[in-house]
Amino acid sequence: MAIGPVPERSLMPRRDSPAIGSPLSYVSGARPSMDWGSAFQQWVQRRMFYPRAAVQAGEDGAVVLRVTVEKDGRVSAVRVITSSGSRWLDSASLSLFRDQIGPAFPPEMLGGQDSTTVTFTTDYILR
Repeated sequence: MAIGPVPERSLMPRRDSPAIGSPLSYVSGARPSMDWGSAFQQWVQRRMFYPRAAVQAGEDGAVVLRVTVEKDGRVSAVRVITSSGSRWLDSASLSLFRDQIGPAFPPEMLGGQDSTTVTFTTDYILR
């Protein structure tokens, strides 16, 4: 459900966020290389948007997702691990990944594993 960007609102990392430095953490499967992790985060950042309904309702918060990515970059599974408390923000976060193709694994990640599962946190902050 992408309704487009809201220019007067933005997604900014929380200064008090428990995920210091990176919204991405490894869970299982192929271990993400630094290059792939960086490319994946950039891919997500380019696609992020703040849902207009959440802005109008004054909603912000963090959504923690479990995301499984295949070696070709196809997202094969995504689910909310921790809700923001806003259905709009949770849905927006899910839409970033559901049925999408992100960066493929670089050669150094292809050590016999066909996928990786990561936890990804999106922080929505009204300012």
